[in-house]
Amino acid sequence: MTPPNDSGRPPRGSWAWGAWRGLVIICAACVIARAHSAQAGLNVWTTNGPGHETILSLAIDPVMPMTLYAGTENDGVFRSPDGGTMWSAAGANMTDSTVRALAIDPRDPRNVYAGTDGGVYKSTDGGESWSTAFMIDVLIPALAIDPAIPTTLYAATDACGMACSGNVFKSTDAGETWRWGEPILDYISALAIDPAIPTTLYAGTGSCYGRGCSGGVYKSDNGGASWSASGFIPLVYALTIDPATPAVLYAGTQKGVFKTTDGGNTWSAVGTGVIDLPVPALAIDPRDPRNVYAGTLGGGVFKSIDGGDTWTAFNNGLIGMDVLVVAIDPITPRRVYAGTGGGVFAIEQIAPTPTPTPTPTATPTAGGGGDDGGGCSVTPNVGGVAWWLLVPAIVLAWARRRQRG
Repeated sequence: MTPPNDSGRPPRGSWAWGAWRGLVIICAACVIARAHSAQAGLNVWTTNGPGHETILSLAIDPVMPMTLYAGTENDGVFRSPDGGTMWSAAGANMTDSTVRALAIDPRDPRNVYAGTDGGVYKSTDGGESWSTAFMIDVLIPALAIDPAIPTTLYAATDACGMACSGNVFKSTDAGETWRWGEPILDYISALAIDPAIPTTLYAGTGSCYGRGCSGGVYKSDNGGASWSASGFIPLVYALTIDPATPAVLYAGTQKGVFKTTDGGNTWSAVGTGVIDLPVPALAIDPRDPRNVYAGTLGGGVFKSIDGGDTWTAFNNGLIGMDVLVVAIDPITPRRVYAGTGGGVFAIEQIAPTPTPTPTPTATPTAGGGGDDGGGCSVTPNVGGVAWWLLVPAIVLAWARRRQRG
């Protein structure tokens, strides 16, 4: 029987050597996978770009949510195929470089729309190329797509008065032609569409002239043909609607977050004393609408887990406290993105797993990926040391004993 070598390892070429080497590789892969998960933003915000761009808009592919689009202040659209790890410019044929709004066709995600400072652009190949869908010499700060009939979309403009005779434009043929309804005659910064009754829309407005500011939410029950005031709220920057209960909406304003539970008839401030900052971004968890995120100017991201009643700062790892847009992965809502003045940040939230009680029958498991966010899920830990770290030593001791007979 071949004796072990001086290093204590089984001799090369023996079956014990192969087993020992394979297990070392597996455990090393586990360590690397866990380290990679931390780098990807496990309970901490991380960023990989694009560059040092100011991000004005974000859109997530509803079918392949690791595909992201980011609209920038000066350099058009960037696209990431892997959840924000790598980015590439995706603004070919787009002459307007300030992209304030993005929207993706929920049925055919190859169709992407971009609202710019000079109109609406459309891509039919996932951002590879763009063509003009609607050219107008005003800002397009908001877009909305009918979830039931995605060829119907809406584009909000700033106040262009009689030159446009209205500032919510509608297309029913995927951007080929546009028409407008009753004018609101104020700067529209946000649009929200009722997912259950898509002919119901909300428009958030706000502007400041001289010493005074105006703002509020307008509502349309007929697909944008006419609008009525839904309530005065100071300088509305963002709107988001509860997908499970569409009568519930949140408005991000110059002075915190407001909420309605009756379809806009009445509004009340929420989070008073916590979020008294401008809130240009809001997002709701599609699976648990009690989870609401607010991006602020100067305070980073805040999170509520009770429908806006209470808020806590959510900024671990976030660099730069001006957050202009927030987006949530529709399939994995624990993954959240924030667009800032320094690129796109991502975070994946994993709740801490209680340490289980050690048992003598526990066996190591390699691979698979557990809820702890790593590439290997192994339980239990003994004395703070994971069993999988002890596997090579255990196998080596057993092999040496067997070889010595």
